[in-house]
Amino acid sequence: MSVYETVDGRIRPWAERHSLNLLTIWGEREIRSAYLWSAAGECFQIWVEPPVDGKVGVGVSCVEGRYDLNPDLKWTVAEPELDAALERALQTAKELMSRP
Repeated sequence: MSVYETVDGRIRPWAERHSLNLLTIWGEREIRSAYLWSAAGECFQIWVEPPVDGKVGVGVSCVEGRYDLNPDLKWTVAEPELDAALERALQTAKELMSRP
């Protein structure tokens, strides 16, 4: 049983809709994460934390590039609000990538 079982039905279609490669394993740990690259070669990560008590964390970080998002941008939402949080994270990453 996946720790993401209650939210995978929202995460996977979102990744497919935006043509993002969804990572589900890191070493031996289960994750949900996608990376985006700008034309300038900057790399941003969007990740989803496992749900706890009906809440889920969604975050954006600059993995490589000119932005030091310290702390990373993160939203904690109720599971039904996950779609909007994923869209917000994607839009935030795209806005950061498009800045001169």
